[in-house]
Amino acid sequence: VGRLIVEVQRRLEARLRVSLSRVSIAAAGRMLRTARVSVSRELPAPQSIVARDVVLGLEGEAIELAQEQIRQEGGPGGSYYCVGYSIIEYIMDGQPVSQLIGHTCSHVGVELIAAFLPYSVIEGLYAAVDMSKLEVASLTLEPIAAINVLIPRELRLLNLALVDVGAGTSDIA
Repeated sequence: VGRLIVEVQRRLEARLRVSLSRVSIAAAGRMLRTARVSVSRELPAPQSIVARDVVLGLEGEAIELAQEQIRQEGGPGGSYYCVGYSIIEYIMDGQPVSQLIGHTCSHVGVELIAAFLPYSVIEGLYAAVDMSKLEVASLTLEPIAAINVLIPRELRLLNLALVDVGAGTSDIA
């Protein structure tokens, strides 16, 4: 795989007459583990304006909870690495909303689904890329990468599904 990455990199650089330095990985979902979690909290002051860092903290807390859930469930593969997550919904004062940032409320929450791959899989991906001397800029799952390109966020509440049918795995986003 590493040699193939180097060959594709060489051909692209020759064709485009540029030097490539970074790559993003969209990983297949083999050995994938998922966890669906919800987290909520009261804001420090009643009727606070929700800032970006509050939302990022809420999402981070949910991912940590999901990782703990995966760890407790055990199973093959040892330690797991979060390779992506999708927001199911945000909650503002008990009501679902599509966005929290900038709203004024007292209570916020998030429900998300987080996806994890074993560290051994991630290490293999990085080892293959290391042969090319490219820097990994980002890592996610194939269906998450595809849905971010093909289905705008504002249309995701319309019960749309993206199905990735592969030779060895099939994924849905």
